[in-house]
Amino acid sequence: ADDSDPEEEEEAPGPQDLPNQPINREILDVNIEVTWVGDPLTENRRTYYSGAIVGGQEIHPGDYVLIKPDKPSQPLYVAQVMYLFQSMLGVNMFHLQWFM
Repeated sequence: ADDSDPEEEEEAPGPQDLPNQPINREILDVNIEVTWVGDPLTENRRTYYSGAIVGGQEIHPGDYVLIKPDKPSQPLYVAQVMYLFQSMLGVNMFHLQWFM
């Protein structure tokens, strides 16, 4: 019989374990269809939504998403959706917390 303690299995780090460093990046050209989900809430010249359907996937605040970088050789970016809104100019936008 082996008297030693059983080895502990290490779990792969989840998004919450990754260091969070914001990336300041302006996305100039994104041609993905967005359909808003839920009733709009207008505040401070922005219209907020409880969710959106982006590229066939429903997304809500708190969800984690993978973003393709401009260069295919780079790994996908990981981000958490903080809120979804439409700007006063009618541009569909998401506020994201980036993880690096």
